[in-house]
Amino acid sequence: SVIRRGDLTLSVCTEGASPFLTKQIVAELAEHYDDSYTEKTALLRLLR
Repeated sequence: SVIRRGDLTLSVCTEGASPFLTKQIVAELAEHYDDSYTEKTALLRLLR
């Protein structure tokens, strides 16, 4: 599973061993890395 927030890409994979665990981790990451990271990564790109 992949989460994209602007230029930030987060990926989680259990190689099929536990789809439930993958889904759980992705949900936690999506909650922490919300849509505000789209703006944050855009700003960081400009500052770089």
